[in-house]
Amino acid sequence: MPLFNKQEHELKSRSDKWLYFLKNLENFDHIPAILNEPIFEKAFNTLEEANLTPDQLEQYQKSLLTYWELKGVVDTARDEGKAEGKAEGLIEGEARGLEKGKIEGKIEGIMEGIMEGKVNLLEMLLKSKFGTLSVEDKKRLENLNDAQLEMISNKLWTAQSLEELFKEL
Repeated sequence: MPLFNKQEHELKSRSDKWLYFLKNLENFDHIPAILNEPIFEKAFNTLEEANLTPDQLEQYQKSLLTYWELKGVVDTARDEGKAEGKAEGLIEGEARGLEKGKIEGKIEGIMEGIMEGKVNLLEMLLKSKFGTLSVEDKKRLENLNDAQLEMISNKLWTAQSLEELFKEL
């Protein structure tokens, strides 16, 4: 490659980088920063292996095998630990969720009971003031929210009819 004379700072394309790599390979004691990409790292490592003596290559392969075995053990342990942690987290989360759900259910039940009690009390007061309530009036009472029930309760003593109580709702 006598015609390729680009310097490290002039490399723009991948082809330029490959030509630079191949032309200057003998001079590298480490990978230049401009070639710090996985493909060049792999090529550099492959060429380093090719320069090893048979004994060095055997030792290198044994060390790689040991590394991969240890890495497999560590990865398996980590994966098992993650799985165990997830399982414990799910169990704990479900327990907390169930407890929270029970508490929320109790609170909701209490609130519904309070609303039902208010509706029943207001229904009794309305019956005592205006007489028997129609089915429609009873349903209207059951569908009121807390603020509306309070408003009717406050106007109960001054209202002259049920229509007057319900007209502002």
